[in-house]
Amino acid sequence: MTDPLVRRVPRSHASAWERKSSALCVVVCVVFAAVIGCGQENQPQTSSAPPASIEPNIVPPPPDPVVTKTTPPSKKQPTDIVRRYDGLTLIEWRQRIKDLDPKDPASAKAVSGLMEIVDDSDAPWHSRRQAALTLGRIGPPAQEAVPMLIRLLDETGDGEDATSKWAARALALFGPVAKSAAPVLIARLTNKSTRKHDRYAAIDALSQIGIADANVLPTLIQTLRSTDEEAQLRTFVAEAIAYLGPNAAAAVPALLRATGDDSENLRRTAVATIGVIGPMADVAIPTLAELLVFDESAAVRDQAADALSRIGSSATKLLTRLLADEDAEVRWRAAQGLGKIRPPAQSAVPALTKALEDSNAEVRMHAMESQWAIRGEAKPLIPFLLAEFTNEDRQIRVRAYKLLIAMGKKSQPAIERLRELAEDERPFVRQTARKALETLAKIDGKQTDDSSPNESN
Repeated sequence: MTDPLVRRVPRSHASAWERKSSALCVVVCVVFAAVIGCGQENQPQTSSAPPASIEPNIVPPPPDPVVTKTTPPSKKQPTDIVRRYDGLTLIEWRQRIKDLDPKDPASAKAVSGLMEIVDDSDAPWHSRRQAALTLGRIGPPAQEAVPMLIRLLDETGDGEDATSKWAARALALFGPVAKSAAPVLIARLTNKSTRKHDRYAAIDALSQIGIADANVLPTLIQTLRSTDEEAQLRTFVAEAIAYLGPNAAAAVPALLRATGDDSENLRRTAVATIGVIGPMADVAIPTLAELLVFDESAAVRDQAADALSRIGSSATKLLTRLLADEDAEVRWRAAQGLGKIRPPAQSAVPALTKALEDSNAEVRMHAMESQWAIRGEAKPLIPFLLAEFTNEDRQIRVRAYKLLIAMGKKSQPAIERLRELAEDERPFVRQTARKALETLAKIDGKQTDDSSPNESN
């Protein structure tokens, strides 16, 4: 609604007024421009530069032509995108290697492409290493790659990206198939000026080539015997000899010598390797017995008992005699070793039965565990076993519980006594007994009242 106080102007009058106003504005602008122009003409010319308030009459340059910006191609584009190996890029090869089963005969189809990657010095080192190790895992179907890997042993480098290091590891994966590399690897090991990581890599590869080359074991033995070598390298050699198993029986004298070294790690490793050689190392029994009793390192003593058990029945007599040693630690290690021999150690059962009444709980537990391993009879052991349920040493109770459960249905003669122990005034005795009842009930295929769900309430 229009405000009545506002004067309404007829449309015809408004148009006339607008025409007059426009004309008047034009006249005023013309006069003003003329006055300004006259004033400027009267000003002295002090400088050729135009006044700051007036824009110079400069014709602007033509606009730049429209240019479509494009990224210039790089001089060297990534290898894993551009270069193809047997039709695939490195990115595609990474996925293919991930999906590859080296033991599948179809993996042989990948050999040519993998070899191209390994042989390309411009490819990323980690891609070359991955391809080389995959070839080693494929094994005999990829043995044509062995000469190339031997050649790569001469490439220089340090750290994880050292070509010689991963080439030697690939040869190790090939195992006996790479026996043609043995002479080169032996030369690298025996040359003390060879870089340290290359010597270790050579030992690793030689351990996997093994007796496929007749010079491997003699070289490893010679290095182990050399007191000029650092203990760490000799320890690694002792580990390498272990890979040859019983075939390394010729190394036993050198290994026995190493058991007298100042290095605890070398002694322990040498003893462990003797154990791996097994019955063929029975000549080491007296030395191992001395180590079990007298070595200052608990780790070496443990390993000596284990090595004796691995040698087998020929060590039974000595271990049985050690059950009567005045040192409880020697007694329980001897009992443990007899248990690892299992049935061939039947002659030790009387001594182990006597050990069930030993004053030391560790000896008693090992005697029980070993008798079970040798004979598999539960009934003679159950009274001694349940007695340990009351032992204040938690570890002893746990071992007693586990042995009882291992007996399975043969442990039924223990149920009545377990029910009594389940009501014992000592909480740790009740807990162990009730847990045993519950577990044995499950083994027997039924729930007993002692293991009802409401028992804890």
